Amino acid sequence: MKLRTRITLIICTMIVILMVSLGTMLYFKSVSIINKDSETLMVSQLDRVQENIDLLVNMNKLETNELALDKKVESFLLGKADVPYINKHLVNLMNNKNKTYNYYMDFFILDTSGHIIASCMPSAMNVDLSSRNYFIQSVKTKSTVTSDILVGRANGQPIVNTVSPIENLSGEILGYAGTAIYAEHFSKLAENLTLGQSGYYAIIDSNDLVLSHPNKDLIGKEFPFNINHKSFEGSSVNLIKQTVNVTSKEKEFQIFKLMKNTNWILVASLPVNDMYHKSKSFLYSVIIISIIALIFSIFIGVYVTNKISAPIVATTEYLNIISKSNSIIGKSISESIEILKSSYREADKSNSYVEIKDNNYDEIGRFQKSFKDAKKIFYILLKRFENESDQLINSSKQLALTIEDISSGTGKFISTLSHELKNSITVIKGYSMGLKAGITKDEAVKAKFIDEIYNRTEEIETIISDVLDSAYEANKDITLHKERLDLKSFALELAADAREYLKNKGLTLQDYMDIDDAILNIDKVKIKRVWNNLVSNAVKYSEAGSTVIIRISKQSSIVKFEVQDEGMGISEDDMQKIYNMFYRGTNVKQKGYGLGLFISKSIVEAHGGQLNAKSELGKGSVFCFSINVDDDSK
Repeated sequence: MKLRTRITLIICTMIVILMVSLGTMLYFKSVSIINKDSETLMVSQLDRVQENIDLLVNMNKLETNELALDKKVESFLLGKADVPYINKHLVNLMNNKNKTYNYYMDFFILDTSGHIIASCMPSAMNVDLSSRNYFIQSVKTKSTVTSDILVGRANGQPIVNTVSPIENLSGEILGYAGTAIYAEHFSKLAENLTLGQSGYYAIIDSNDLVLSHPNKDLIGKEFPFNINHKSFEGSSVNLIKQTVNVTSKEKEFQIFKLMKNTNWILVASLPVNDMYHKSKSFLYSVIIISIIALIFSIFIGVYVTNKISAPIVATTEYLNIISKSNSIIGKSISESIEILKSSYREADKSNSYVEIKDNNYDEIGRFQKSFKDAKKIFYILLKRFENESDQLINSSKQLALTIEDISSGTGKFISTLSHELKNSITVIKGYSMGLKAGITKDEAVKAKFIDEIYNRTEEIETIISDVLDSAYEANKDITLHKERLDLKSFALELAADAREYLKNKGLTLQDYMDIDDAILNIDKVKIKRVWNNLVSNAVKYSEAGSTVIIRISKQSSIVKFEVQDEGMGISEDDMQKIYNMFYRGTNVKQKGYGLGLFISKSIVEAHGGQLNAKSELGKGSVFCFSINVDDDSK
């Protein structure tokens, strides 16, 4: 085999090995990345489904509460309306709701013993629900309770019931209002979510029965795999991952998430073949590219081989020419001399000799060096690919966490706002209906009703104003209306505001002043808003009998305003997020909208100052903001 052929084969073999190694490495790396992306997608999709389920359950509870507050229902329970009248009223209510939602099967009324005494469905009349767990729980807690999946006793269809106690103004339980929705509607919550080519989402209720599944025949039956509520017992995690054999040739990757609010389990299941589908497509592309590269390498190999082998071939030809002088053996001296001369002349005239002289045998060395450089560059490219892949994965995880935080904060904000408005509206509606129905003739009672309506209306007005003002300032550049203020007077005014706010709060106030003559050029209203927000937060998160300390001090050209409490404190994780819009602490029960610190920080920074905080969980927090004094007062 010629040298050029051997070199060409060696080059092609090296390229084949390189491409196979590269393809294998890229394939397994892509499998890892795609699997992680699939897992991240499945978890985020489960979060979306959980949000939709929580929203549906909460909406259903609100609708049931509204039914419990219906005055016609109350009149029926008081014996002022008959069964046909209230049944017709329930049918009208349900039909109106189904124009929007179209998932209600029945609206019904139960007496205090748990028997249905009014219903949209004649077949449901007199059905006894007293033994149902959700009814028993609603009786014990006097609250609205949603059931697991049930088989309707009236028509045998899978349903989910919600019941809510009906109380009169004195708090006496008159009966219970109930709504029933079709269980299959929960399957629609994940209809628009795709999971590979044949993946699916499912919901399991607290009795380990299928509440939602693409296969309608499984609804109401036990989930076919080995994960149930016992799998989560004794563990703080709410997420379980497993790979199961569906058949002898088919596997599925599954993620189970426990919903704390309803005690249901969300399931995301993706066939393993779907997970590897994209990786296989990528592998086929690598193979095609490798074949093209191999063909291309053959042509390149021939060309490069000619360049590499040229000095070797020239050397060989030169030596072959010179070796002809071996024929002098056995010849005469004269003949030998002539043969030797002829050989040297032939060598001198040949182009091979000139090529050897001009190239100085450097091609092989340069080829080796170039190959080493190419190998080094390829290694660097691989390292860059690995680093960029890791960065991509980390960025994806961070994006998911950010979306979850924003979604969670927005959800808490909407939930808190809805709760506050609903409470006030419910009171207003109750007293208004009482006045409209003329349930009392006592003018003092009527006046009390009107006062309550007026007070609740003022509460709604205050809530809406606060939220609108905060939202406007959060989304616009803050406009400051500065004025020059005497530091001492302003500090005493802030201390007086704090003292007035803590009055009758069961807390002790300590104030410390270390100031001298100076002028502040600030927006007084907005700075007071920051101060009042910090003081109100200290009061809100402090236990009765604890101490709140305020300090106002002037240090050189800076004035520091500090509020310290002995409250519940803030965790390290929450400290990184407390200035985010709508963010609320993980274990915070006090009402709020998550805008106060965000707006306060924006106001202080608009004044060229800083808002800082330090806290220790269980021991309290210190919030401090600083503002420069006016240059003319230095």
